[in-house]
Amino acid sequence: MIIKSDFARLKDITLHFAQAGQGYPIIFLHGFPAFWYVWRTQLEQLSQTMWVIAPDGRGVNQSSKPSKISDYHINKLAQDVIQLADYLEVERFVLVGHDWGGAQAWQVAQQYPDRVSHLIVANAPPLSALHFALATMPEQKDASAYMYRLKAHTAESTLLANRCERLWQVSFERLMAAGIFSDHDKAKYLNCWETPGSLTGFLNWYRANISEFDQIDAERHKPNAENQVHTKTLLLWGEHERAFIRPLLKIIPKYAPNVQIVDVPNASHWIHLENPSLFHYLIFKFISQ
Repeated sequence: MIIKSDFARLKDITLHFAQAGQGYPIIFLHGFPAFWYVWRTQLEQLSQTMWVIAPDGRGVNQSSKPSKISDYHINKLAQDVIQLADYLEVERFVLVGHDWGGAQAWQVAQQYPDRVSHLIVANAPPLSALHFALATMPEQKDASAYMYRLKAHTAESTLLANRCERLWQVSFERLMAAGIFSDHDKAKYLNCWETPGSLTGFLNWYRANISEFDQIDAERHKPNAENQVHTKTLLLWGEHERAFIRPLLKIIPKYAPNVQIVDVPNASHWIHLENPSLFHYLIFKFISQ
């Protein structure tokens, strides 16, 4: 299957995206520090039966890189998905998101419920649920302490040092040691990270959307009519997830009453890379119900 690369001219930015196949559309949203390429296996395999679409997020890789931090607010990230669907003349679609792409996917389903037929999220809570946890759960504050380093004004220079050595080590070195990534894959990621402005775009997702922990109003982020997601949802959670604590799984259904949570054994934060066959099986099982 040939993976095609294209650009969607939206209202205020241009999004680069990859696509393959035909049929019912399924859109994949990447997280940090990935880009469309993290979904290459899904583009190759799921495109045998579906139209698979994987954009570079706003600010990342070949997509436009607005200069203002406010341009990366979660509402704008959600609007990008809808505008991309409009550009492709897609009315309803399956939406899959991981990490920040998961937060983006939750937001799309919350704000545009008529557009998403099925929502599938891997290792990411709704943003309101995360803020509530940061305000009320000391363990989540500890687990999320790295976010302060990513929001710092020195983050770009730190992450770009020595050809992004530290970023590679904490993100993908283990996967490379396991044979999941190749030297070719590493070169692809380094090229993305070293694209001028790309890391700043990534980091602005954190800067625009993660509040200072001690300033979060827990009452504001409690489950309410405005932050509910009613779309039929599958949440996949790696057994060895470290960025988000397991007690989050008890509060997420309060934000998403139609969520089905599946614990994935022997998986970390990168379920779709570690066990793509199981990942695809769970997706097809869910959307066929």
